[in-house]
Amino acid sequence: MYTYIHLDKMQYNGELKDGKMHGKGVLQFANGIVYEGPFVDGKREGLGRMLYPSGGDNKPTILIAEWKNDRMLNKGKLMFPDGEVFEGAMLDGKMHGKGTKKSTWA
Repeated sequence: MYTYIHLDKMQYNGELKDGKMHGKGVLQFANGIVYEGPFVDGKREGLGRMLYPSGGDNKPTILIAEWKNDRMLNKGKLMFPDGEVFEGAMLDGKMHGKGTKKSTWA
């Protein structure tokens, strides 16, 4: 069952179970950041992606990562609007520690 609900200035479109986000869904935060992926008992869980607005060009920065109990695990993939890609260690959704960064420029 797909539903649309408001949660403290957030918008959710997706499956519910016992009144909580559960299953596949899309959650948009008040600041414009969007999470797309699975939820379990109201929390992000499993492989999901975050879309961060990046200004006037309408191309978001995309973070793909595993989530557990609403927290991102320590590895992820960041794709920037200019084509750069970072894969590796992350902390709070940001590059942190070892990883590889690829650029589109020579």
